[in-house]
Amino acid sequence: MVDPEVLSVIDSEIDTLCRQTDHLEGRGGAAGIGLFRRTRVGQLRGKIKILRDRRDLMVQGRSQDEPGSLLADIRCSQIGL
Repeated sequence: MVDPEVLSVIDSEIDTLCRQTDHLEGRGGAAGIGLFRRTRVGQLRGKIKILRDRRDLMVQGRSQDEPGSLLADIRCSQIGL
């Protein structure tokens, strides 16, 4: 199982990212798409509101031996905002 402290940090990063990009929603949908790039573990893409709704599913879907991957994806995606 993934360390709860790691999940807490990931959850916090997702919340921050959602707040920073709330203004992008509703602009034809294009702005929120592709926020997350392809990774070794899979593809995490979608609008911000979908990200919010499915955050737990995405975190749980990550490989248990790579709990930091999602956090790295989140931080990398902020560069492109």
